Amino acid sequence: MNQEFPVSTGYKIFYGVIALGMIGLGAFLLTTPTPGSAAIYLFPLFFIIGGIILVADKLKSNISIYPDSFVQTGLFKTKSIALTDIKGFRIESKVFYIESATSKMTVRSYSELADYRELLLWLRENYQDLVAADYKADLQKILTDQSLGYTEEDRKAALKKAKIISFTYNILGVVLFLINFLVGHDAFYEGLLIMYPIISIFILFTGKGLIYFYINKQSPYYSICFGAFAAIVAMFIKSMDNYYLLPSGHTLPAFLIICVVFFLALKFANSEKAATAMGLASIFLFLATSLAYGFCTFRLINCSFDKSSDKEFHASVINHNITHSKGTHYHLVIGPWGPQRDIESIDVSQFEYFQDTIGSTVNVHLKKGLLSIPWYTISK
Repeated sequence: MNQEFPVSTGYKIFYGVIALGMIGLGAFLLTTPTPGSAAIYLFPLFFIIGGIILVADKLKSNISIYPDSFVQTGLFKTKSIALTDIKGFRIESKVFYIESATSKMTVRSYSELADYRELLLWLRENYQDLVAADYKADLQKILTDQSLGYTEEDRKAALKKAKIISFTYNILGVVLFLINFLVGHDAFYEGLLIMYPIISIFILFTGKGLIYFYINKQSPYYSICFGAFAAIVAMFIKSMDNYYLLPSGHTLPAFLIICVVFFLALKFANSEKAATAMGLASIFLFLATSLAYGFCTFRLINCSFDKSSDKEFHASVINHNITHSKGTHYHLVIGPWGPQRDIESIDVSQFEYFQDTIGSTVNVHLKKGLLSIPWYTISK
């Protein structure tokens, strides 16, 4: 077979228009008189060079199938795999992978290729779908694992139970997230939010290896990350709502302790033995999840469960402004008060923004914090 699959004409025109826009914008900025150092010209040059590289890459990009090899040609390099060495392929959203025993070729945005359906059909007719093979291997491993039951029916029942647990956990996580918009600051609700990702650790430990924190979509195993993420997003919203922390030496230790403990628990609870597990990528997922959980948790524990009496101070509103990045946000700039010697911009509701005009006074309620991190709230 001798056939080439370049980027389709429609996509070449599409990217050509984008490239012309980038080059035009760069040329306009480059010829517009601007005071400053020579470094300021790097920005328009970035647009010009980026536009040229974009259109050149799309013109050069090509997949070729020869009688003895599969070749991927790009702007900066060409990669080839002998047809006899190809072990199989994986197809994901807008990406497919060609794998051999020693290398892996990644073809991104394959739907931009002319006659890409014919290319995918050729792959399916000639090589093994490794995603389907992994699914079959994992399912067979489950159905022959005697630790899940003495009979195959027992193992199928264990798999069904894992499905129910993961589905229930994910749905309840979404419910907790939605409740966030119906309740104000409530210690019981925020305690549930803190506990919910911890429950995921318990589920992973007791899931008999059938439940993962995250698993590739096409897998007989189940994932609970969606429910945990929903709870963490709700935690973030609550932890950032009207809780203002003062600088403290206890902040970093509290944050790090929670992050490290949660990360280690998540890592040891998530036993990656399946062919479809993420491997090294899961480490970064666990780290990102732990950082987000740690940030929200130390703020909620410190503020939501703080029963100390507050000290009231008064601060003047010296400015206010509205920003529109990812929604409309209202800010008050308040002057020094109590231990806070600097002016500070704080987020407030639309009602508070229009109520507290420039020159008015707001009440600042300072508390010690359960973790000894001072924090305050603002009222009229």
